[in-house]
Amino acid sequence: MISDIHFQENPLNQLINDYDILGKRINMFIKYVENNWNKKPAISN
Repeated sequence: MISDIHFQENPLNQLINDYDILGKRINMFIKYVENNWNKKPAISN
């Protein structure tokens, strides 16, 4: 919507897509941390 109003000649589509990807990656990281924060790491020799 902001892109349509303020950037009619040069839309922000690529920037919006990049932020969507970044949001998905951050969400995946948060889920990983929530699921694994209390697990003890395996000891490898």
